[in-house]
Amino acid sequence: MSLYVRPGAAALAAMLAFTTFAHASPQPSKAPPSDCGAAALEDSIGKPVTGTTAEDVKIGDEPVLSKGQVRVIAPGDMVTQDFVEERLNLEIDAAGNLTRARCG
Repeated sequence: MSLYVRPGAAALAAMLAFTTFAHASPQPSKAPPSDCGAAALEDSIGKPVTGTTAEDVKIGDEPVLSKGQVRVIAPGDMVTQDFVEERLNLEIDAAGNLTRARCG
C-alpha cells in the first residue's frame, strides 16, 4: 500500500509547488500611474524637459512614467485635438521648462 501513497504524495507536492510559484509575479520597481501620469508631475513645473518620446523623456534628471504615449508640446506647436486618455501631454515654455502636464 505504501507504493501507491508515495507517488500520489509526490504528485500532490509537485502540484502545490507549481501553484505557489505560478501566481507569484515580480513587482516592478515603479508602478505605472493610475492616470496618464500628469498628477504626479505637479511638483515638476518649472523643471527642464528633455527627450520627446515615452522612452526617453525626462523632467530634470528623472524619467517620466506614463501609461501610454508622451507628447511634448512647445509654444506654437500644432497638435491634434483627439483625446487619448492614456496620453501624457507635457507643455513647455520657450526655454524648455515644464509649464503644464495634462492627460489627453
